[in-house]
Amino acid sequence: ADGDQFEEKLLTPEIAERISKLSEKAFAVGQASPDYQRLWKRVLKLNPRNENAVVQLGLIGLNSANKKEQEQGLWFLEKAFYPEHVDKTIPMPSPPGIYLAMVIGRYRWEKRDYDVAYKFIRLAYSASQSLQIENTCAAVSLATMLHPFPNSTQQADDMMNRYVKSAEMFLQKNKKTKFDEKRLSQTVAGAGEDPYVHCALTIFHLSFYYRADVAKAANLHHHVVARVWPQLSYQSPKFPAKASTSKSCTTTKIKLGIASGFLTPQSSVSADFMGVLQRLDRNVFEVSYIHFCANTGDATDDFVYRHKEDKVLLLSKTPADRENGAWVTRYHKDVEALDLDILLYLDLTMSPHATRVAMARLARVQATTHGHPVTSGINSVDYFISWGAAELETAQGHYSEKLVLLDTTVPHQYYEKRHDENGKSVINGGNYKALKRRSTFDSVPQDGNWYTCMQKPHKFMPEMDDLVCGVLRNDSKGHVILHQVDSPMLQESFEKRLEKAGCDMQRVHFLPVQPHHRLLALYAV
Repeated sequence: ADGDQFEEKLLTPEIAERISKLSEKAFAVGQASPDYQRLWKRVLKLNPRNENAVVQLGLIGLNSANKKEQEQGLWFLEKAFYPEHVDKTIPMPSPPGIYLAMVIGRYRWEKRDYDVAYKFIRLAYSASQSLQIENTCAAVSLATMLHPFPNSTQQADDMMNRYVKSAEMFLQKNKKTKFDEKRLSQTVAGAGEDPYVHCALTIFHLSFYYRADVAKAANLHHHVVARVWPQLSYQSPKFPAKASTSKSCTTTKIKLGIASGFLTPQSSVSADFMGVLQRLDRNVFEVSYIHFCANTGDATDDFVYRHKEDKVLLLSKTPADRENGAWVTRYHKDVEALDLDILLYLDLTMSPHATRVAMARLARVQATTHGHPVTSGINSVDYFISWGAAELETAQGHYSEKLVLLDTTVPHQYYEKRHDENGKSVINGGNYKALKRRSTFDSVPQDGNWYTCMQKPHKFMPEMDDLVCGVLRNDSKGHVILHQVDSPMLQESFEKRLEKAGCDMQRVHFLPVQPHHRLLALYAV
C-alpha cells in the first residue's frame, strides 16, 4: 500500500545514492548474512517501489519456514510483475521471470486461488515458448488444472471446457515429451520433492462437477500423465492386459489385494470399509493390504492387523525418490509378487501414490470403489464397484471402468458407534451430551429452526446454492448453519455466491471445524 502512494518526486539524488549504497552492501554481504534482510528493508523504506528490494524480500519470505512470511514473500514477488507497484518490473520473457512465475503459480494453486495460479503458470509457459525453453511442468499443469471452487454454474462449465481443451491440446502437441525433471527440481522451489505432484495437478474436485463428462475428463488426465511418465503404464508379464477371470477358484482361495493411501486411524476410508474387510471369509479370500504411506511415519489402522494370516505391505517414499515423478515404479515388483487375482483400490484420485501405481497392470483384475466416489479414468482399472442405491440408471456413462453394482437392498457398511452410552466420543473423548444445547453455538441465533450441513465447503458446487436458499425462502424462521471455509478469500466467494442465489445472509451462519463431540452436540440439539 505504501508503494502505491509513493511519489517519484520524493526520490531525491541523496536518497537515490543511499539506496545504491545499501543495495551494493546487501549484495556484497550475501543472503547468508543476518544483515541481508535488514538492508533490503531499509531500501524498501526509502523507496517502496524499488524492484530489487521487492524481489529480494520476496525471495527471503518464500524461503522462510513461517507460513505468514511465505505469504508475504509471495505477495512481494507478485508485485514485482506489475508496473503500478515497482519502478522496473521483472523482465519477461526471461529465465528468472519464468522461475518466479512458476513458483507464484504453484503456490497460489496450493492456496486454491485458481485465477492467479492460472495466470502465472500461463505466463511462465508462454515465456518459455518464446525463449524455446523446455517447460513441460507448466504445460502439464495447464493441462490438468481444474477450478476447485467455481463461483457459478457458468464458471464451472467454462472451467471444465478450458480443462478439456487444454488437455486435448497438450496431447495433440506432445506426441513425445522431453521432461528434464532434475533441472526442474534444482531450479524451481518445491518441485524436487515429487515432480509429479508439483506439475500434474489433482483432479480430486472432479467428483463435484455434476454436469460434466467426468469419464472423459478423468481419462484425459490419465493420458496426459502417461504421456509424460510412460514408465507408469507398466504391463506385468504375469497378467493379461485386460481383466482376466479365467483362473479357476474352486480349489484355491481368491487372492485379494486391498490398496489405499488412507488406511490410517480415524480416516473416513478406514471407517467406511473396515467393517466389510474385517468380516471377509478368510477361507474364501487370501487378503493382502497395501498401504501407500505418505511418509514413513504414517500410522496404519489396527483393523489391518486383525487377521494374523493377512499380508500387510507398507510402501513409503524415501529421500532417494526425489526428482523423479515415476518413483512409485519401484513398488511394482512388490505388488506383482503377491500374484493377486483382484487388486481393489479403495480411494483412487485421493492418493497420488495410489493413482500412479494403478496405472500399471499388477493383477488379473483391477478395480476401484467409492472411497472417493469418482471414476479413475485409468485404462488399467477394469471395474468400479458401487452401491445400486447410489447410482442413476445412466450411471455407466459417468465411469471409464465397467460399473458393478452391489445389491440395492443391502447396506454395504457396518455401523460402528462413534460414542458410548454416556455420550463420550470414541474419537476425541469429549462428551457431547454435556453440550447438547443451542447456547453451545452462541454465534447462531437461538430461536427458530436450525438446518445444518457441515460437509466441507468445496463439496458445495453452485448447483447447491438454490437448495440452501430455498430452505430459507420456505421457512421464514429458519437458520442455515454451514461449514466455514478455511480460506478467507474462498469464504468471501462462498458468501457472494449464496447472496447472488437469493439467500437471506442474515440467516446463514458459518462454523469452523468442530471437534467431534461438538459436532455430535450440534446434530443432537
